[in-house]
Amino acid sequence: MNSSAFQPLLWRRQTLLVLLLVATLTLCSGVIRYLNRDAGATQLAVDHEARVMAQLIAKIPDLKNISERALQQQVDLYPLAATSKAVYIFKQQQLLAHVNQLTNFDAQLTATQLQSQGFVVSEQLIPDTNIRILVAGQEDAWHLWPELILAACGAALGLLLAFANSLRLNKALDDEVRQLRRQLGEAITRDNFESHLVVDDGLEGLQEPLQLLFKRIVDAKQQIEVSDEKNRALRQEIEQRIRVRTQELEESRAEAERANEAKSNFLATMSHELRTPMNGIIGTVDLLRKTRLSQPQYRMTDTVRDSSFSLLRILDDILDFSKIEAGKLELEMIPVSMNEVVESVGHILGSMASQKNLDLRIFVDPAIPEGLLGDPVRLRQILYNLAGNALKFTETSPGQTGRVWIRAELLDSNMEFSRVRLIVRDNGKGMSPRQQQTIFQPFTQAEGSITRKYGGTGLGLSICQRLTELMYGRINLESDVGKGTEFVVELPMRRSDETHAMAHVDLSDIQIILLTADPDHKEAIQAYCQSAEATLLHSDRIDSLKQFVSMPPSRASVKTLFVLDTCNSDETLKALEPLWSSPGLQQNPVLVLTEKADLVDESTEQRMYLHCQPLVRTALFDSLQILTGKKTKAVRDSSLYDPKLSAPSVEQARAQGRLILLAEDNPMNQKVITDQLHALGYAVEIADDGQIALDKWRHYRYPLLLTDLAMPNMSGYDLAHAIRREAEQYDDDDTIYTRIVAITANALKGEEQKCLAFGMDDFLTKPIELESLKRVLEHWLPAAQSFITADAELAAQQQESPICFTTIANFLGKDPKKHAEFLNYFVRHGADLLRDIQLSEEAQDRNRLHGLVHQLKSVAKSVGALELSALALKVEQQADQAEWAELHDFIAQLDHRYQDVAQFVTQHY
Repeated sequence: MNSSAFQPLLWRRQTLLVLLLVATLTLCSGVIRYLNRDAGATQLAVDHEARVMAQLIAKIPDLKNISERALQQQVDLYPLAATSKAVYIFKQQQLLAHVNQLTNFDAQLTATQLQSQGFVVSEQLIPDTNIRILVAGQEDAWHLWPELILAACGAALGLLLAFANSLRLNKALDDEVRQLRRQLGEAITRDNFESHLVVDDGLEGLQEPLQLLFKRIVDAKQQIEVSDEKNRALRQEIEQRIRVRTQELEESRAEAERANEAKSNFLATMSHELRTPMNGIIGTVDLLRKTRLSQPQYRMTDTVRDSSFSLLRILDDILDFSKIEAGKLELEMIPVSMNEVVESVGHILGSMASQKNLDLRIFVDPAIPEGLLGDPVRLRQILYNLAGNALKFTETSPGQTGRVWIRAELLDSNMEFSRVRLIVRDNGKGMSPRQQQTIFQPFTQAEGSITRKYGGTGLGLSICQRLTELMYGRINLESDVGKGTEFVVELPMRRSDETHAMAHVDLSDIQIILLTADPDHKEAIQAYCQSAEATLLHSDRIDSLKQFVSMPPSRASVKTLFVLDTCNSDETLKALEPLWSSPGLQQNPVLVLTEKADLVDESTEQRMYLHCQPLVRTALFDSLQILTGKKTKAVRDSSLYDPKLSAPSVEQARAQGRLILLAEDNPMNQKVITDQLHALGYAVEIADDGQIALDKWRHYRYPLLLTDLAMPNMSGYDLAHAIRREAEQYDDDDTIYTRIVAITANALKGEEQKCLAFGMDDFLTKPIELESLKRVLEHWLPAAQSFITADAELAAQQQESPICFTTIANFLGKDPKKHAEFLNYFVRHGADLLRDIQLSEEAQDRNRLHGLVHQLKSVAKSVGALELSALALKVEQQADQAEWAELHDFIAQLDHRYQDVAQFVTQHY
């Protein structure tokens, strides 16, 4: 320790002591001066100066009549005395002149008030003039300069004395501190704190504390040595435990990886094993439905097919959930059309909504850019699960129409991202707060009765939540019991280089007159028309529509088009009947929105019916463009395949270069796929495994190979790799190139990319639907023109059939599968209509009878039952005025004609 270190401390203490002494002496001196000051001297001086000023003012000539300006000039000439700082001259209460050098001085206050503020005031009156003079001043500031000078001198002297004293003390302490530092340094260097310190008299107060400190250091060293020994033993024990635990963790991790791998293998195997028999079931059912079946038999095939696909959807949910749990679910990032995604979900669920008599509403914000990056399959899966649940738990009651809304809205957008909100809302049964808390948990439904009544695995909403989180979005739920439920999904979607607006539809030269009382349809049509720059006029009543019928367009180049919304309103359709003959509706094209699909077939060039269950933007724009001549109407392709195809023999197909090789080890799948290929007009050879298929390929270059992936001896991957390797080595440009299509029951993501990486050209997942197989074959090996034309057969059937096959072929094409589906539906629906017609007759309810007969007429016409349709039209025309006895005969004839149709359908389909 340096001895000079004591100097600042002593110096500061002595300096502070001197300064306190000087401040105390100065304060005492000031107090004494203040107590002895002459308090009345200032007042006497101000009184004297006031009298002098009054005498001076009184000598001014003609004082009574002098102006304020002249008086002010006179006053300015008089100098203020040393004490007086303000002079005010009043005549009664009027201020004539003044001079003021005081701050915060108000001459309007009384003398007492001014004195209370610290001013010294004196007033004088000039006789015979009513002039009052007010003189004011302030006491002189109390100066302490002598005391301050004295205090400064004392402080300087004290500081010099203090500095000299500190130098003397430092010198005295320097030797003692140096000796103490030497002893401490030796103790630290030798690490010996047991020695005795020798301290001189000046620092003798430090000896006992330092000795006590040395003793504690010695004790602490001993404790540290004991602790170090314990720590070494503990560290060895911990290291041993860590080695054991690490080994256990490694074994657990390896076991978990093996279990996870086994789980993945199990899922893949389960998918394969379930899809393989399902392929046989669905493929066989598809072939069976192309044969002549009775009505009950066809209904049973519907049950088998729907049940099979339900089982596959459950399987897909389990696989998706397992992949999400394992963190192996990967999302694609490709340009997505949100409009196509939402509309495709609407088309899929539209039939389900119609079957349950529900109203499905769809709206896609036209501002959403096309081509945002996302996974269209997973987006469609989210919407399908949410909307499917909404349809499942929503019912139509006598007092309320069940309704489900699907909306896509643009929240905000910038140069890099767009935030999209998807809304699925219903007016169904709703959920309680308790049910809402568990609804997103896997394998959980709102209550046990739901599983018993509606079915399902309870995975759909959990998968939706997980998919939304993988897309960095969020999903929210709001629900009220008895009012409905709303799911809101918000997703940030990156804008790609391919981001663009939806293909612009220019309707700027069209004036659209819209009749609708439906707020949802009004909002959607207004938004869509605004995006297409069309002029829109709206009317919500028939009466107000009449004034638009005769109204000319706003510009000569603008064409008028009417859009009439009759959805869910038979009254509107009836009320429009008198207006059809008006010039406005005859001269201008009309688009009628209807929920009746059968009316679409009655469309003409001037009047088109659009099925609005649901109303979608694409169909609306197509209809508007067709009616205005901007687009041609698509011609229905009626050249669909017939089940009776002249499939060539193996030798014929080999000679034509059209023989297909099937590599499949499962006999049932061999039989099903062979029958499917024959039904599509293709010949096929079969190889029981990959090695046999490779040997066959070496002898003949098949143009198309359909191969399973999991086969004995050689897998489909190895087969494709071997074919591509040998073809690259030995084949020349003239050799037929073999297209390879994988057929697998493994539906796990990544399988298709793996197949393509091995050189395959396409991918089909079991169970193979006939339409999917046909699409792939037509792409890689278009079928030869071996169809048997059914026109002669149709004509022969026409002569003895109650069904006009020309009409049904024009409506549905020549696909017997569709014919059977619609005819069987007509038989079921027609029986219900006839029963209701007979009940209406018994109740003598003409309005209901009229509506039911109208439905029977339309449905019968759409399936080619023209005689039944004509008879129903006759009953419809007579329903309002004919006698009930006459109507009874007509209804009996209707029943007879219907039975003929039902019997024919049952026998042939």
